[in-house]
Amino acid sequence: MERLRHYYYFDERNDDFANDGIKGSPTPADYEYFPKNILYRTLKPIVYYVYMVLVALLVKPLSRLKRVHNVGVLRKVENRRKGYFVFGNHTNAFADALLHPVVAFPRSVYIVANPDAISIPGLKTFLRMLGTVPVPYAKSTYVKYMNAIKRMYDHGHPIVVYPEAHIWPKYNAVRDFPDASFKLPVRLGAPCFAKSTVYHKDSRGHTYAEVWYDGPFYPDATLPEKKAQKELRDRIYAKICERCKDSELDCRYTYEKVDDPQEVRTEIEIV
Repeated sequence: MERLRHYYYFDERNDDFANDGIKGSPTPADYEYFPKNILYRTLKPIVYYVYMVLVALLVKPLSRLKRVHNVGVLRKVENRRKGYFVFGNHTNAFADALLHPVVAFPRSVYIVANPDAISIPGLKTFLRMLGTVPVPYAKSTYVKYMNAIKRMYDHGHPIVVYPEAHIWPKYNAVRDFPDASFKLPVRLGAPCFAKSTVYHKDSRGHTYAEVWYDGPFYPDATLPEKKAQKELRDRIYAKICERCKDSELDCRYTYEKVDDPQEVRTEIEIV
C-alpha cells in the first residue's frame, strides 16, 4: 500500500502544505533573539552541538538525501570572520532544517523560519537553541529582527533563508519569491550562496534528493539598494532554477493549480 498526496494550490507565494497542524501566532514584540538568561546561554551550545552530532547520522536517511555537491564553495568568502547567507528552495522538511548546520559545522547556523516554528508546545526554547529565527510580521518588530540578523552575521554565523516561505514537499520546480529577504545582504555587502534541492527518481518512481551549493554571489554595490536587492535575487533565483531544471516529481505526489482560493487543499489517497 502507498499513500498518494495530491496538492491543489492557488497562490504559490502563500499556500502552505506543511500540514503540521500547528496554529502559530505572530512573533511577539518582546521576543528575545538573544536571551540573557544564564542557564539558557550555558545550555545553548551544549544542546546545539550534541544535537548536531545526532543529526549528522540521521539527515541523509530521513530526507532521502543521496549527495551534497560543491560544499567547497562555502570557503570562498572574502572575510571568514563574518557569516554568510544561504538561499534555497523549500521542499524537504528534514534536509532544509538539518543539512546546512551539518555542512557548516563547527559554525553554528541560524535558520530564518515562519513563527509557527516557535509555536510548537514544549519545543519553543529547544528550537531557539538550535538556531530558529522567527520572521516578524509587524513593522514594530522588524528593526529588532534586522539588528539580530546583522549581529549573527557579524559574529560569523551562516544564516539560512527559504524565500519561498512555505514548504511544498518534494516539489520539483522553483516557486517565484520576492526580493525582500535580500535587503540585509545588500546593506551588509554580504556573500550569498544558492542551495538547490534537486530530485531524481529511482526504479520505483520514488525520488531521492541531491543538494547543490553555488556561489558566492555578492551584491552589486554600484546599484541603488532596491535595484541591488532585485538583481541579487534574480541571480540566485536563476541559479536555483538552472540546477532544478531536470528535477523530477515523485510518483506519489501531484500538484495542480486551482482557480479559486477556497479550493486549496491536500488530498491523501491510499492505493
